[in-house]
Amino acid sequence: VLSAVLPEVAALRGVEQNPFHHLDVYEHTLEALERLPQVVAQMGGERFLAVPSQCGLPGAPPLAALAFAVLFHDLGKPVVKQTAQDGRILFLRHDDVGARMAVDIAARLHQSRRFQAYLTLLIRTHLRLGFLVREAPLTRRALLRYRRAVEPFVFESVVLSLADRLATRGAHTSAASIARHYRLARVVWLEIPKETRPRPLDGRQVMELLGLAPGPLVGEALRALQDEVDALEVRDREQAVRFLRRWWERRRSEFGEDVERAGHA
Repeated sequence: VLSAVLPEVAALRGVEQNPFHHLDVYEHTLEALERLPQVVAQMGGERFLAVPSQCGLPGAPPLAALAFAVLFHDLGKPVVKQTAQDGRILFLRHDDVGARMAVDIAARLHQSRRFQAYLTLLIRTHLRLGFLVREAPLTRRALLRYRRAVEPFVFESVVLSLADRLATRGAHTSAASIARHYRLARVVWLEIPKETRPRPLDGRQVMELLGLAPGPLVGEALRALQDEVDALEVRDREQAVRFLRRWWERRRSEFGEDVERAGHA
């Protein structure tokens, strides 16, 4: 039945992974699904899940949409699998490929575009929190970027990442690495600001400071400044001025005359 209804999931059977995994892709996926209710409970419970209609599955049980994201999160692995010269098994870009495959499945099953977008967001970003766990030094700015990338499904994203991680190494899992993964998940979910903080400078002031004409570069500068403000790297006007001057110098060194012409009247 599985091969007839979801051949992409059936194709995960027997797909060997690198030594970091203790199961093939299919068994890993089933274990991640099994872990899902436990992780949701540990992170606060189903009350934090988006309502099914927001995910594009009106009338479904609360956990259904996220369960589909977990079921589909590694669909791309059989498609992109390759073996490096040193024997390592690689699944490069399986997140992007898997997201497109999940959309194709949802469309085939006549599911809504909203559900397709939900699957795309969660599957395409399902590796990012795990990468941050291993990043050193880890900045608040990096956590903020991740949070913004997965909004409005932040809770679902960190839960998917945790379920995926718990199903990766089984008994060989390091307690310290799991604890760090949970800690970062809670920081992203509970501590990183959900709303933007006020900027010390507005668009007109940025144009005056950098000598810019109205245009896309002003918006780019404001977004860069907003990221620094929300990451608590810029707290006042003086710090904002210093940051923007450094930012503008970097932009000019990267793009030279092109950015000069784009920025000035």
